[in-house]
Amino acid sequence: AGWQKICLFALYFQSSPLIVTAEPDGTIPGAVRFFRAAFPSSVPPAAKALGWRGFIAWRWSDEWPRAFEMLRNGGKPIIPPILQEIVLPREPDRVYTFAARVAADFPFTSIVPAHFDAPIAAGPSDWLRAFSHFAPSPESGIGTSEPSGTLPDADLAFLREFERQLVASGTIRPRPARSA
Repeated sequence: AGWQKICLFALYFQSSPLIVTAEPDGTIPGAVRFFRAAFPSSVPPAAKALGWRGFIAWRWSDEWPRAFEMLRNGGKPIIPPILQEIVLPREPDRVYTFAARVAADFPFTSIVPAHFDAPIAAGPSDWLRAFSHFAPSPESGIGTSEPSGTLPDADLAFLREFERQLVASGTIRPRPARSA
């Protein structure tokens, strides 16, 4: 079960079942509260000896298996949430054009994903469905209308807020406007 939680943490940073003990708020007192809560006295000495000296800044709610199964998408290809929400939306047309070209040019029958069981039986249409978040509108006749791996808004909330802050600070450009 530990590796499944690592997948959730690595791909979302903070999915909905991850509960931060004391959220930092950007202030010195907030940082002090966070670090005090992150090193609870209840951590056994043997656990502290394993590394990180007992740093436990979060816990998992009982809902984490559901979040993992949604992320797993029945073993079908998905775009990792961090890429889907923050990186690739800056150039959605180029992303989809690339995905469509791969699907058209290579008659593959399996994919080796970076984060889950491999290989998986999947062909060009499965590949393209994973990228359907970036497809032009269905009216254009391009792309699919049913994205593969639609992830829960609650699990994407942290990444969406992070994106909002990155755009507001000028670190990344906003998503381009797309015709509906």
